Amino acid sequence: MIKKPLFLFFTIGYITLSGQIDTLKISKTINALTSIEQHTAFWKEIERTDQKYRGVHTIDSIDVLNLVKSSMYFNKFGYPKKENIGQESSIISIVWVHSKYPKASQYTFPIIFEGYKTAQISLATFRDYYIRGIYNRFYDDKRYNILPIDTLINIVCTNKTSKINIHHLLELIEEEKMFLAQNHKLIGIWCDDATYDTLYFNNKPIVAKNGGIRLRIFQDNLQNYYYNNLVIDESHYPQMLYRSKEHKNRFYISPDHISYLEIKDDGNLYKFHNNKKTIYRKLK
Repeated sequence: MIKKPLFLFFTIGYITLSGQIDTLKISKTINALTSIEQHTAFWKEIERTDQKYRGVHTIDSIDVLNLVKSSMYFNKFGYPKKENIGQESSIISIVWVHSKYPKASQYTFPIIFEGYKTAQISLATFRDYYIRGIYNRFYDDKRYNILPIDTLINIVCTNKTSKINIHHLLELIEEEKMFLAQNHKLIGIWCDDATYDTLYFNNKPIVAKNGGIRLRIFQDNLQNYYYNNLVIDESHYPQMLYRSKEHKNRFYISPDHISYLEIKDDGNLYKFHNNKKTIYRKLK
């Protein structure tokens, strides 16, 4: 039986996180924005810090700070319109994407929803990019492309208001940070085989590497199983697995028991998804 995750929340942990972010200073900065030039400069600075530290150089504290700044701006002015403030303001949705904490993403989803409602985000992008990332943490299908928007919002958004409580947002982030910091029981780490494709740019061949992604399975202190892809920016937050009762060492990726991971007797990991089998070699 899968047990629900239990998070022990210590006040001191929240003080540590919130103490690193001067929300009063951010509030004063946002309240002082009166001209188009000042609004544009605000988003240019967020864009600069967001884009400077990506990939292996990603700094989690910067992503958290930018999400807080974006949320506080959203509370004051709503979703910024590119035609009024400039293209730089579209970074607000990228900041949301770069948050690796699922609960924080679900809670701040009103930012993305308003972007869609004000036509700053197209319907196709709204469904296939912003909704899909959260939806696929719960369901292993593609119904995010056909379900009514109201149904999808009930699935992916935990905040039913048009405002973001910043203190609650920081609590959610701290809760998810604490889970990552726990001593988990490692089940194994595997890696799929890299493939190489030759692409052409300006008629010159470029060899592109695909694959080589490491995947980890672990067990928390409540004996629940999780997996996550060990990507270089550490952006894939662990997802719960559902252990099969009928098959040895098989773990379903979602409760609907469609796709699954299975550890074979040779130690390798087999992933079955979309009628495709991927083999991951055992590393440890």
